[in-house]
Amino acid sequence: MHLSFTLRIPLTALVLLIASCGINNIPIFEQAVNDAWVEVQTQYRKRAELVMQLLEIVQPIKQSESEIIERITTAETLVFEMHIAPDTLENETAFLDFQGRQETLSTTLGELLQVSQNYPAVAETREFAALTDELIENRKLIDVARRDYWQKVERYNSELVNVPGRWWQAFVYPQAALKQNFPEPTEERDLSGS
Repeated sequence: MHLSFTLRIPLTALVLLIASCGINNIPIFEQAVNDAWVEVQTQYRKRAELVMQLLEIVQPIKQSESEIIERITTAETLVFEMHIAPDTLENETAFLDFQGRQETLSTTLGELLQVSQNYPAVAETREFAALTDELIENRKLIDVARRDYWQKVERYNSELVNVPGRWWQAFVYPQAALKQNFPEPTEERDLSGS
């Protein structure tokens, strides 16, 4: 059975109209969020690895600064052992747990770097300087990754709550859920920032 020419034109127009109305925006935007989230995790994981290296370098101050070394070791362990569930982006509690652990490590890392300046035998070594530079660069990469993630989540969440996106969600993508987000990005932070 062949469609008549007069039926094919409206059918083609309908398909083009649906395609141009953003029916694919939700999965496209969600994939962008997921990709940005992977980059956030990658940068935080890199920082945790750098912290492990830093802990080896600051061994000479372990006796006199045992409290801060213990706090950073605990924070680093909490970050490394953290299980990131697949639903972390939709689960506010899991997302806040992830963010809280990272902020704790950031704060403690900043304190350790400040205290290390009081120990020239550590602070003036080439290894310490190189690692500090890497941590500063990583901080910038974390900021960029979080900002990119934030923008992608804003676009995705906006699509889900505005027309026609919320219609497409209701009828085509009912499993699509709003994603959790970091606070709105501000200017670059120093190492002691969250």
